[in-house]
Amino acid sequence: IYPNRLKIDQLKNHLSNRVICYECVNNKHDLVSLLENALSQEMEKTENQENQLLSTDMLNLDREI
Repeated sequence: IYPNRLKIDQLKNHLSNRVICYECVNNKHDLVSLLENALSQEMEKTENQENQLLSTDMLNLDREI
């Protein structure tokens, strides 16, 4: 349904590629920031897709009337 969504393994690889050491406090903050940004982007994409679906449904409903 969401082709741009990263799968868990892809997300792990993406984070590993950034060489994040989970023992370092600063890097933990970086990890949290990365995850928050990724989550925000996913939520925004989902909201946009929902709005597009609602708009399409409304247009179809108007045509039926």
